[in-house]
Amino acid sequence: MFTVQNVLFVLSILSSNASIMNSASKLLRSLSPRSWQLAAAGSILVLGSNTWTQQAHALPEEGTEESRFRLVNAHVIFRHGARTPVFHCKGLEHLVWDKCNGVNRPVGLGGGKTRALSNVYFQQLHVVDLKNNGPRPFSYVDDRSVKKDWFPGGTCRLGQLTDKGAQQASLLGQRLLQRYGDMIEHNHKNIIARSTNVARCLATLSAVLGSMTSDQVHDAITVYTLRNHDEYLTPNTRICEKMSQIIRSGREEWMKEPNTNVQKFISELKEIVTDEQFQMLGLNKNNFVRYRDWVVAILAHDLPLPWELDDRQIKELDRFGLEQVAKYIGYGRDALTLETGMKLSLGRYVSEVIEEIKLKKEGILYLTSAHDTTLIPLLIILDLMDNTRSWPGFCSDIAIELWEDLHVAEPNEMITNATSDNRYYIRILYNGEEQYKVLLSEFEELLETRLPSSWDSECKVKHGGKLLSESGSHF
Repeated sequence: MFTVQNVLFVLSILSSNASIMNSASKLLRSLSPRSWQLAAAGSILVLGSNTWTQQAHALPEEGTEESRFRLVNAHVIFRHGARTPVFHCKGLEHLVWDKCNGVNRPVGLGGGKTRALSNVYFQQLHVVDLKNNGPRPFSYVDDRSVKKDWFPGGTCRLGQLTDKGAQQASLLGQRLLQRYGDMIEHNHKNIIARSTNVARCLATLSAVLGSMTSDQVHDAITVYTLRNHDEYLTPNTRICEKMSQIIRSGREEWMKEPNTNVQKFISELKEIVTDEQFQMLGLNKNNFVRYRDWVVAILAHDLPLPWELDDRQIKELDRFGLEQVAKYIGYGRDALTLETGMKLSLGRYVSEVIEEIKLKKEGILYLTSAHDTTLIPLLIILDLMDNTRSWPGFCSDIAIELWEDLHVAEPNEMITNATSDNRYYIRILYNGEEQYKVLLSEFEELLETRLPSSWDSECKVKHGGKLLSESGSHF
């Protein structure tokens, strides 16, 4: 992918003239992404006699003799593993969800292996309140699920991590260990963990950490969380009035003015599902989220799909669902709504990530276990939506890495070093694939208008407003 950040990255290498950099930055940011993508056709930028390509400047592997870059730390935000649906649906009572034998127990109270999942190791967690380091706060989401949300005839509750999801999380942990094991020196004490206060996210984190730590590690790893009502790892419509307002207006706009392709697809689905399901799943309001949730969960667990859907329809369901939620947040709407939506949906969390990055702590891996409605706003904030045409899958991850250029001298406290800003870089990965890399200073500039200066105050609206109730999908 060729982005404005890549162009500025090249200019920083090829030019030491600050005025040229500033002028180029203003010019490039005045263009639409499509304009400069066309201008840079073939993903090659030519400046005078110099030719540069993304591939030629890929960061070399850490530890090689010729490497000039060193991985300092990394933040990885991932979605939980495969789970059962989070919505009820009439006519599907015949489906037996008996896929939770290995994870159907309290999470965070103990680690180890289970009979049903001998290939998954659950790391013991010590879950504490982020606000005061006190015990894990009450989770109304889990409490509601335990009391009344069991699927008939099975061992699973609504929205519960399944055995398949635990296995996916274990594999993610193995991939992260390969990627970051050397950086953290294979020491679990160099991992800082965060999660929403929902059992499927905590269980996913437990399995991820189980693959990253030795079986000999018996110390519980501390995980920070918040009360559901206070959480900001997903768009919080309970305490952020402005975010609630943006989502409501986006929902109304999506429902009232669907494009031709959406209308056509809704007509197709009306012939596939029952009239009761059409209403219950919100398809009558052009809402794809609930129906998609059922289809994806059924397919992930190799259950028989009760509807005749071909591959094209499944892909369109995924794409339209992503477009719908992105629009709720502000994507594809006016510039002010998009900017505000980015600030209030996940901007508070991203601000914390940036502040941690600027501390440049050595060899620390920050892990955050959350939801699809965490990754979607993050994709928007990080400029990854244009190349993303599908909903973030189970255990999808976004990594924000801090790299140091060892060929740039340390800035002297007594001498102003013009190249000191060129010492640190940010690299963004999505599901392990590099999306772009950029100077840390340029990354901060990119996010400057996308992060809140005061989340609490910016969440307020002048005349108040009705807050949206939080749904089981955490959106």
